[in-house]
Amino acid sequence: MLCLKVNFVCSNSMMKVLLIAFYFARLVVTKKSPHTEAENLSPYRLPDAISPVNYQLTLLPVIEDKPRLCGHVWINVTVHSSTNVIILHGQILPVETVVYADSEPTDDNGASRSVVEKLCFSGILATLEQLNDDQPKARDDNDIAQSVHLNEDSEQLIIILKEELVVGAYYRIGILYLAEINDGDNIGFFRVQKKNEDVSNCCPQRWLGATQFEPAHARKVFPSFDEPAFKATIGLTVGHDSVLKAISNMPWKSSKSLETVDDWVWDTFETTPAMSTYLLACVLSELEYLETSYLSIDGRNVSLRLWTEKPKFNQLDLAYRLVPQIMETLENYIGVPYSLPKLDMVSLPGYDLARAMENWGLIVQSESTLLKDSNKDDTMEKAIFAITIVHELAHQWFGNLVTSSWWSDIWLNEGLATLFEGIVLNRIAPELGVDVITVLFFQQALFHDNMNISVPLNYPVELLPTIEHKFDGFAYAKASVIFRMVRSFVGDEAFRSGLNRYFNKFQFKAANSTDLWIILTQESRRMSTISSRKHLTRIMKNWTDQSGYPLIQVDRNPDGTIQLTQTPYSDLNMHSLDNVPETVSWWVPISMTNGGDPKFSLKDRLPIVWLTPKVPSMAIEGPNDSSTWILVNLEYSGYYRVNYDRLGWELLSEQLERNHTVIPALNRAQLIDDVFTLCHIKILPYEVSLRLIEYLAHAEEEPFVRSVAVGHVGRIQQMMEMQHINNDYLTNMVKIMMSYIVPSQKTESRNFYSTDIDFRCLSEDDKCVSRVLSLFHDFANGTETSAQSRLMKNHFDHIWCTALRHGGKSEWSYAWNSTRVPSTKLPEKRKILKAMGCTADVNRIQQLLSRVFLPSTSQQPIETSIILHSLAENPSARSSVMTFVMKNWAFLSKHFRNPALMRDLLVVVTRHSSSIVELRKVSAFLEQKEKELGPGITDLIVATISSNIRQVELLKLDLSYQGLIHDFSNDLTQVEEISLSEN
Repeated sequence: MLCLKVNFVCSNSMMKVLLIAFYFARLVVTKKSPHTEAENLSPYRLPDAISPVNYQLTLLPVIEDKPRLCGHVWINVTVHSSTNVIILHGQILPVETVVYADSEPTDDNGASRSVVEKLCFSGILATLEQLNDDQPKARDDNDIAQSVHLNEDSEQLIIILKEELVVGAYYRIGILYLAEINDGDNIGFFRVQKKNEDVSNCCPQRWLGATQFEPAHARKVFPSFDEPAFKATIGLTVGHDSVLKAISNMPWKSSKSLETVDDWVWDTFETTPAMSTYLLACVLSELEYLETSYLSIDGRNVSLRLWTEKPKFNQLDLAYRLVPQIMETLENYIGVPYSLPKLDMVSLPGYDLARAMENWGLIVQSESTLLKDSNKDDTMEKAIFAITIVHELAHQWFGNLVTSSWWSDIWLNEGLATLFEGIVLNRIAPELGVDVITVLFFQQALFHDNMNISVPLNYPVELLPTIEHKFDGFAYAKASVIFRMVRSFVGDEAFRSGLNRYFNKFQFKAANSTDLWIILTQESRRMSTISSRKHLTRIMKNWTDQSGYPLIQVDRNPDGTIQLTQTPYSDLNMHSLDNVPETVSWWVPISMTNGGDPKFSLKDRLPIVWLTPKVPSMAIEGPNDSSTWILVNLEYSGYYRVNYDRLGWELLSEQLERNHTVIPALNRAQLIDDVFTLCHIKILPYEVSLRLIEYLAHAEEEPFVRSVAVGHVGRIQQMMEMQHINNDYLTNMVKIMMSYIVPSQKTESRNFYSTDIDFRCLSEDDKCVSRVLSLFHDFANGTETSAQSRLMKNHFDHIWCTALRHGGKSEWSYAWNSTRVPSTKLPEKRKILKAMGCTADVNRIQQLLSRVFLPSTSQQPIETSIILHSLAENPSARSSVMTFVMKNWAFLSKHFRNPALMRDLLVVVTRHSSSIVELRKVSAFLEQKEKELGPGITDLIVATISSNIRQVELLKLDLSYQGLIHDFSNDLTQVEEISLSEN
């Protein structure tokens, strides 16, 4: 960046060269900080000698030809301790930096607008000449900045002062600078181009501009204190082409025409409340909006605007109905009004591969997140859509109302936002059945949170890749289930009142998890849900400061008591935990019920006993009848797995067989997940899981409960396919399991039963495959009936996947051509590309992978991502797609222009690898890319593949054991036959 700008400022005039030299003499670009008192600080953290009070930010982003960003910022700061250096974050090129001693912040940005215009449209030389002519003596007398250093490694701008700052005094830092418009990586201030879907329109679409500052990208746009704890008010003025509309966190305040160019305007917005820099946002677009509102609990009408292209207004219907209800429910639950006067939600074209940014007052997301065909009869898709909207609204509210004091605590707001998905939707849309999301979050957290793979929720972060790791799906999932557990053991009333106090006390301030634990402890004691001897700070430290979770063993003692014991869960052989520290343990809240009087309400989820680090095992009173089943961990209220003795599992299986509805669906899903997981690691034999799911053969069960069993049986099949394991015992066991999970499809109507599972068709179910292919052909030929049309609309993904996996050349050609003709709408095209990833044909897999290289297809990054993710889940394609990504890493990196997405993609395409050969191959690649990927991703990938290898070895060990039993049984039979013949 510096070389580019140096070339830009070169002049054929010696005087101008000297002028440039004068201004840049104070700018030093270094790899290390200068020798100052800041030497002893962390290289990436800012000192706390000063803190910001207010930013007055003037931005002029040019997003069309020759994109560039010119800016000026006044930062009003206060001094806490004496210092002669000011350190800011900044990935910009400063043109001029001044520091004045001022007691009053300034609101006048007229001078800032003028000099920024000059910088962007007249060039840096004219700007420097103007600055040199503007009262140079007054500047020299009052400016206490001596020199400026850019530390590229730590992304810091360091200003050395002529004198020490006075404690308690206010100062103004003024910086005129140049920065970049990012083109394609969706960070900092970036631009995206809307592709014209109307093939009859000859004209190209305009560029759109937007910001993405989370987690630490504000520094790419303006010099700032770019850490969560440094909160300040922000006044924003942004210049743009008048054809575009500008929106920001706060309402529009005023407009003024630019002096330098025609048809450009400056838009100024109201000043924000005190907030962190990463929450500032701006969007420049030609989008339109639909407006609604809701009545806040403080009596205000809060404006809600949903932005998209006008032809897509009909797809805003569901969001238009849900958003006001969600906001009202959030306010009523926590008892705190939404603080801003408005909220904009922008569906940004070209934003598909970026995660939603829940800025305060301005949420930026992909079109697929906000737009939804509400007429489509797909409850699951509507549930996922609604859950996403709730998460975004809750996150932008909680995350901005109270900000984590540093990134290590970022899981706090993420977890709360995710928890509220279920709380809110169970109130406003219970018909959507969001319990499935609870199961998914628990499964995701439990699967990844092994002692040998994961990192704690609380861990120190310094480097940007490490900060970004705090925003991954695992962190969201674990944080949400941890908060679900807290809500269960403190009780809903204490939880609500605690959140109310927390948000009110720390509103517009920085806080950490300890602040919340203290308040929840006080409220829990007041409600008598925990004893005065317990404190959440101590209880939660084990859950947040160490990785992993416990396995609770439930055994019946001869005297009728129940023995409860906690041990760390690991996917290593649980009978050999030599590498697990003995000190690893938790405060575990045990909720329990039994078949004599089964209860599952919120109140019943309060713990009846705690297992602690000092008391990891204890005996409690059991049911009077030894034949009564016992169930621990009601409704997934605790973050742990449970194993029962063989009698315990049998009694639970009998209850499910008699009447499965006595045990709630969440617990049925939990039982299935736990039993299969324990079978996978050989704590239990697979016969126990087979017995438990036997009830599915005749029960009307929730699809999400069946899907848990499908996933685990699929895992067994995956290991068999990947390692080419052919074993009659295992094959027959899988067939029996699937016969329970997917009821027999004997009748014509049963083939199109309302669950998605039936459309997947087992490989050996020729009748099912034949019917799906027949439906597909009718659709392709345009001869389908209205009933078939409805089935295709509601089960598009699974029907196309089955047809393309089991079909031939004609089905594949139809799909391939459908993705290339202009008449295929974009959403349908992307669904077809996903379904094409189901093919088992090696040549078609290669054709699909190579599609990204074809100039005629103009394949978009989102389409490449869809294809690669789909193939990565296909056992027939996993090896090919992993090799493709590693061999074409440089090409794909340029194609996606998103390092975080590339890291996630590598995790996806390697997570099913399960052989030593694959581990060596991946490890060699990781070693080459170690600096680019960072240690977190590298360790996760290696640990995941190692875990898969152990699973395969355990499976083979189980097969060897079964073979020995079989041989031994044959020997016994022969002995008996000989004995009988002799008699």
